[in-house]
Amino acid sequence: MEFDAPRVSVREDAERPPDVPKKDWSITPAAKAIAETRQSMMDRTCAELLWIEAAHVLQASTAFKVRQANDIVKQLEIQDPGAHIPPPLSASDEADMASGRMEAIGRHVGGNLTEQLVRDRPRLQDTLERVKFVCKELWTVVWDKQIDNLRTNHRGVFVLQDQALKTLAALGQTDRTNAYVAMQLAYAAGLIQGAMERLGVPCSVQVDAEFLPICAFHVRVPS
Repeated sequence: MEFDAPRVSVREDAERPPDVPKKDWSITPAAKAIAETRQSMMDRTCAELLWIEAAHVLQASTAFKVRQANDIVKQLEIQDPGAHIPPPLSASDEADMASGRMEAIGRHVGGNLTEQLVRDRPRLQDTLERVKFVCKELWTVVWDKQIDNLRTNHRGVFVLQDQALKTLAALGQTDRTNAYVAMQLAYAAGLIQGAMERLGVPCSVQVDAEFLPICAFHVRVPS
């Protein structure tokens, strides 16, 4: 877009004192950068509500699948009492299934976001640089903040600590056993694992959330 500079009369230019510089109406690089900044098309609050709703939907969907499976087990027990039939799924099985599905979503999101973020940049040199990428860039894109603390023993174990995970910030110690908490932690762990795998570093991720909303993610890279 062309910039039409204001016209300055010859008289105004002639009356300008000698020590006053002539006005420069050209576009500065800083102004151009601001004008061309890509605006976010999704409100941060909407994203957080989406994560909350996704957890509730997956919980309801998993509960329905468990009921279906248990109904089939009951029918088989009635039709053939002597056959070897697997036991019904328990509430613990249901919680593990829901968390597993949430973790799979996190791995998918983490991997795809990482691919977008590193597409036009030099290759990250080592494992530590890739973990730092997750702590700084990926976490900022997803949670609007960086990981608060990173520790490593330099033997393939990294501990990423978030002092207040966004989706758990309003929860406390009494909510530790809540199924929603487990699903949000699984999603965050999946983000890390998906990102590391996309960067070429297979790993396992375990979560320690004894003092909510503080979360510690233990990333273990096989030697």
